[in-house]
Amino acid sequence: MFLACSGCGDNMVSGERTSYSVKESSAHEILATAFKAIHQTTMMMVQTRNAIIELLHNLIEECNEDEEDQEDSVDEEEEFNRQMEQAIQESCQDVQSSSRAVH
Repeated sequence: MFLACSGCGDNMVSGERTSYSVKESSAHEILATAFKAIHQTTMMMVQTRNAIIELLHNLIEECNEDEEDQEDSVDEEEEFNRQMEQAIQESCQDVQSSSRAVH
């Protein structure tokens, strides 16, 4: 009777080992899948972050270009106004000179 129990015990131990081996294998697969999912999620987050940084960089560049264009536009407008003022003064001087010559 002792021998029979001993044999049963060996089968149970090997069965338990097989059961643990399957459980360990399943746990390993689950962990591997979880780490792959974490890696993929991390990569997506990095790609999203990089895309946001690129968009912000482009937006800042556009704003800087717009400011430069506005500054250029203001400079051009000031130059135009200065030229117009000079032309008006010259015209007034010409009119005054002409009216003096007539009198």
